[in-house]
Amino acid sequence: MDFYKGLVNELLENGITPNATLYHWDLPQVLENKGGWTNRDVKDWFGEYASLMFREFNGLVPMWSTLNEPIAIYAGYGLGFFAPGIRDEKLGKAAKHHALLAHGEAVKAFRAEGMKDSEVGIVIDIWKRHAARDCHEDMELVKRGDENSFLFFLNPIFKGHYSDYILNQMSNEGTMPDIQLGDLELISQPIDYYGLNVYNRILVSEDPNLSTDPATAHLRNNNENGIVGGNFLDNGQEFYPKSVYDAIKLLNEDIKINIPIYITENGIYNCNEDLIDGNVHDIERIKYIEGFLHWTQKAIALGADVRGYYVWSLMDNYEWAAGYNRRYGLIHVDIETQKRIWKDSAYWYKEVIERNQVKVR
Repeated sequence: MDFYKGLVNELLENGITPNATLYHWDLPQVLENKGGWTNRDVKDWFGEYASLMFREFNGLVPMWSTLNEPIAIYAGYGLGFFAPGIRDEKLGKAAKHHALLAHGEAVKAFRAEGMKDSEVGIVIDIWKRHAARDCHEDMELVKRGDENSFLFFLNPIFKGHYSDYILNQMSNEGTMPDIQLGDLELISQPIDYYGLNVYNRILVSEDPNLSTDPATAHLRNNNENGIVGGNFLDNGQEFYPKSVYDAIKLLNEDIKINIPIYITENGIYNCNEDLIDGNVHDIERIKYIEGFLHWTQKAIALGADVRGYYVWSLMDNYEWAAGYNRRYGLIHVDIETQKRIWKDSAYWYKEVIERNQVKVR
């Protein structure tokens, strides 16, 4: 607590607005021992924790996010990819529902604490699926993928209900969570802003060689990307900056969120990260960020209420399951010595901030 109070005060003294996230995939082990996110009581534990944070930082932090990318909770209990490494679809669905309940308890606590000049929101990532082929099989994968990822959270929060599609799927598969009376009212309380994490689209296909879905990577038998041709970066990721425009359009037109949007994460990893004469010439990172800012500007020009943009990330850091293998930073970090070196992208982004404008090449 003292560390974060010191950090918040240091930010404020330097004219930097703190934006605090209550949960970014770091559940205490003592709570995991009680079932973690699969235990419905987690909503009450989270509400108690949120109340404490709001009381201690009232008047200091103007922006609060309840959860960051709650789909990662499912990745931990349903897919076994993140901690705690459990692969059980029913538990994964329960964990997702309980995460939504925890979000609702945090919003309720925020209102109860009478937070001064502060706003509360949630950060949900959108990786929109696109069909690689114009056929029923691929279109069905688009529907299933979107419904089981970001729409699983967006519909209850902003529409007050789960979709018929996901309810029927969970009923047929025997993975229906315990949805009690009052749950959806708790989940759908009004929030003040939406945090959008957006990195790319996902091409899906019954033919894994036409897909960019990481889940089908092991089935491909041609190049690393799974697709011949196309606009790909050197690290194998497709370059599709319009994905931010598409996500903003979906939020405004399909979900009708009617609140401001902040791009809370956007960035790219491993863009020629080798030190050459003490410098890192990460030209593709500049190209990537520039493209996403350009399409964000297009959305704003057409009336989207986008208030801010955050690069992921300031410095190379520990990227969860990827460890130190993926460098996202504007600042190069020597893992052994902790020495920090500005990459070319950092100098470029400094100029973007100073101008508050992107010069499109």
